[in-house]
Amino acid sequence: MMHDLPGLSIMHFLPNRPGRFDHVVEVPLADEAGRLEILIKATSGMPHREDVDLGQIARATHTYTGLSC
Repeated sequence: MMHDLPGLSIMHFLPNRPGRFDHVVEVPLADEAGRLEILIKATSGMPHREDVDLGQIARATHTYTGLSC
């Protein structure tokens, strides 16, 4: 998996060289329902306070990806 780095970098050119990859698969950002499902699965079995609202977090993270860190 490649991470889109800010600014122009050599990482932008490496994946496009011939023979590197057979297929390009674009994965769109998850919608709110998808983000909520991801949050539920990611936090299952994880201790957290009762007032944590995963729905609110899903609504607030509309531009986040798994690579956003």
